[in-house]
Amino acid sequence: MLFEMPQNGNWEYSHNLFFSSPPSALRYARRAPIQVFACWNGLTAFDAAPFTQAGVRFRTNRHGECNLGEPGHMAKDFWARGYGRLAIVPSVNVAYTEEDVRKVRAEVGTVEAEYAKEHTGAEEEVQWVREPPRIVKCYDPNSWASEWRAWDEGLD
Repeated sequence: MLFEMPQNGNWEYSHNLFFSSPPSALRYARRAPIQVFACWNGLTAFDAAPFTQAGVRFRTNRHGECNLGEPGHMAKDFWARGYGRLAIVPSVNVAYTEEDVRKVRAEVGTVEAEYAKEHTGAEEEVQWVREPPRIVKCYDPNSWASEWRAWDEGLD
């Protein structure tokens, strides 16, 4: 979880990013890539191999499987097939409107400026974790009720 989401779906804790992982919070503050179980909002890039070689398909939840949303299910399928090197890159920022782009750039800077800072010869590598978390948080899309369940629930 990037931040804690209470039962009522309120984003009141969204300012407390990486509350359960101080090392990830430090990487985020440095704008360094961070490995995640799943994350996708506005922009994503990935290798085609999980689709062309491992049978991953875009899908929704299966019967008896908790609701994670399409990005969560795809990530779950990636992890199950050995493609768990998923990361967010905080120096890349996207927004849905031009106004929001201006706000983000004013707050955190431009991608070009971040790229210049990042590529000074002192690259910081991601220390990849090979195993997914034991549990993930699932949501009922109608009520926002949530519960922690096994990450691989519903997989064959």
